[in-house]
Amino acid sequence: RITFDWVLRRHVRSETETKVMTGFQVLGLTAETDTETGLPRVNGVQIARDQADPETLPADLVVDATGRNTRLAHWLEGIGAEPLEQDSESCGIFYCSRFYRLRPGVEAPKMEGPIGADLGYMKYAIFMGDSDIFSITLAASPDDEALRQLRKPAVFEAAARNLPTTSRWVEPSVSEPITDVSTYANLKNTYRYFVRDGQPLALGIFPVGDALMHQNPLAGRGCTMAWLSVQLLSEAFTAHPDNALAFAQALDAEIIRQVHPWYLTMRDQDRSAGELLREEQAGANPYGFQREDGSIDPQAYMRSLLKDGLMPALREDITVLRAFLRVFNLLDAPGDLMARPDLMQKVLGVWQNREQREPISFGPQRSDMVSTLEAAQA
Repeated sequence: RITFDWVLRRHVRSETETKVMTGFQVLGLTAETDTETGLPRVNGVQIARDQADPETLPADLVVDATGRNTRLAHWLEGIGAEPLEQDSESCGIFYCSRFYRLRPGVEAPKMEGPIGADLGYMKYAIFMGDSDIFSITLAASPDDEALRQLRKPAVFEAAARNLPTTSRWVEPSVSEPITDVSTYANLKNTYRYFVRDGQPLALGIFPVGDALMHQNPLAGRGCTMAWLSVQLLSEAFTAHPDNALAFAQALDAEIIRQVHPWYLTMRDQDRSAGELLREEQAGANPYGFQREDGSIDPQAYMRSLLKDGLMPALREDITVLRAFLRVFNLLDAPGDLMARPDLMQKVLGVWQNREQREPISFGPQRSDMVSTLEAAQA
């Protein structure tokens, strides 16, 4: 991502007519009332540098690409627009990362399985870089006090040494850490509804990227969703260059169709992960779908189907794997996988044989991991 931003910035400055202005603060928007719709019509941006007097940049269209901490709601309030509504809730996760370098002359351990796994109480992954550098990321619930200690280097190392994928990589003879443990917290799934009931809150402005929607970063979709929203903006503006209302309506319709479903999917997945963790911590079996009265718990059934059906099917059936990877890589819509009867038949077939399958362990049980982490702090 850092390399991409660097290369893109050089390209913009050298190959386009874009004027790059740095060191300025955006103070707000300027607007007039649109005579046909009665909506605020944005016509500029107020900016200032240091202690200098504010100045106004006139604009036919303002694109808010200021990221997840955008002040769009404040700016809209300043021009008399209706309040900007948003859905926002915690991802239920924080994550810690640390970078390592292989020791001179040491080859990287062979990857004989996935680069990471989801243990329920913890997610982990290892990422290769260049110059013999790699990173390890561990993620857990911010409400899990024992695992919140992962931000401490000794605890992080203890966890990495007890995970099958990462243990060989952090052997002292293989690598050495070259950074401290970095923590990323206060993560939210957020979607901002700039258009309500077919009406934008203002004309001549639209948010894109994380200013419009941001999700759990572990999904790795942020850049792609940003590029997609900008591409849709370009297409809508090309179709309606002289009609600000039609532009906003056309853009919103495509965003709702192509972008919004990914927000709903990530939000629901994080909700489900939080419920699963709470049930496990309470001593319940989150995969036990058969109730005492003989009825089926639909949530527990779906968890069981994913854990003992879909996940092993990905390892056993190339057709299921390819379909899953198309969704994972955003080539197909999030609901396409479960909507295909042929794939669901394969997944159900694998699930029905769950009792005959040897369980695969991607890491220790939570109680064992907690004991390891506590010993590292002793």
